[in-house]
Amino acid sequence: MWSSSKHDANPLITPYQNPAAEYEQYQPAVVRVDGDYFMFVKSDELDQNRRRFRLWRSTDGIEWRLTDTTFGPADGSLSVNEIHHPVFVYEASENRYHLYYRADGGEDGGSIGHAVGEHPTKLRDDGRSPALTSEELEEKFGGACRNPQLTDMVSIGSTNVYYGFYWTKGWADPDAGDSHCVLFCAVGDHGDLRPRGVISTADAFPRSGTIIGNVSVFAADDQYCLTAMVGRLLENEPDQRETYAMVGDGFEFVPVSGRVLDTGPPGTWEEKWVYGGSWLKDNRTHDTVQNIDGRARFYYNGQDTADNNGSIGLAEFDDIPSLDRLTEINAWSQSIPLQAGSNTIALPTDTKAVRLVVEYRTADGDEVTTALSTADAQGNNVKTGISGITGSGQQTKRGAVARLGTETSATLTITPKSAKDEIAAATVIGYRSFVAPDVR
Repeated sequence: MWSSSKHDANPLITPYQNPAAEYEQYQPAVVRVDGDYFMFVKSDELDQNRRRFRLWRSTDGIEWRLTDTTFGPADGSLSVNEIHHPVFVYEASENRYHLYYRADGGEDGGSIGHAVGEHPTKLRDDGRSPALTSEELEEKFGGACRNPQLTDMVSIGSTNVYYGFYWTKGWADPDAGDSHCVLFCAVGDHGDLRPRGVISTADAFPRSGTIIGNVSVFAADDQYCLTAMVGRLLENEPDQRETYAMVGDGFEFVPVSGRVLDTGPPGTWEEKWVYGGSWLKDNRTHDTVQNIDGRARFYYNGQDTADNNGSIGLAEFDDIPSLDRLTEINAWSQSIPLQAGSNTIALPTDTKAVRLVVEYRTADGDEVTTALSTADAQGNNVKTGISGITGSGQQTKRGAVARLGTETSATLTITPKSAKDEIAAATVIGYRSFVAPDVR
């Protein structure tokens, strides 16, 4: 499903390249602006309270040099004890850089901080209250929220969407049970965020585990692809962490089968696990940036069995799966009678999500409009306007994925503007499961 290769220069960055001799470097956050690459990397010194972000710079994204720029409590720029998970964003319209980070609140609490500047070497805390707090997440989602952390951002239309995760129970708590980490998204202007919705927990993935995080998102084929580290903390067994993917409209996602990256043989830098990473993407469109060989780049943290824990690597992808590659065993499709007005179909009882695909042809620049709604067994509308498609000319469009709850039927409404306009084909695709089989 995923076609990737590790770069020959791996690892790109190891702790031994750092004069401060940090024992771990991970959580890379990469941007490319006008041919320059910048990467903030979280660095851990032996003193656990001296975590900071260090800035690396490159002209090709492969050979990196360490700059003198650091950000965090260890250099006096912040008063918190620890920081984690940099989110690095370039705002082209304002020519400004934004850096988000988790400010450690201990086992309880925690918040998301925000720094801003006209250059990566000139970032400063924006001086306002935290961009997002654990209390705000608890009020929105309920339950305990510990140490929320953002890990990426994209713009969908005029809305900035931030992705992250938080703990519902303690780190590596043997009594916590599985899936006590929650993946969520928030929206808002830079520095002023509000929770929007829960995307997933770890048990939605193959080989489900207790933790999920290190999320990175990019646009592809009118959809958004989200990758996340999923792991299981096993007693008396090695800590297992792998990177999986989901695809969707930026707010609703379904998993895609297959691991994003394979691990390599023990005892080499071909890491024992992959700790998530950062897709290199265009700051304006959020599409993945292709290098000269036409490959998408994914910067990640790999950890091995030797002493150079926490090195940064690069994987390059020839092919990225889309929602249409969910295996047939998990999907059904049904064509809809092509007539103006309302067309209703019954949904199989095991349907967990639906999507509308429409092939249309219009005349004289008119537009044809379609809308999909769902209803429960009593006929009450549950979702309206989902996967709506509007357009002119002759083409095929795919709507967004909509998760279902109690719905038992779906209604497609077709609204042509003249007799010359026609819907050539309309299909509802249903997904029986959010967990596609692991093909490996």
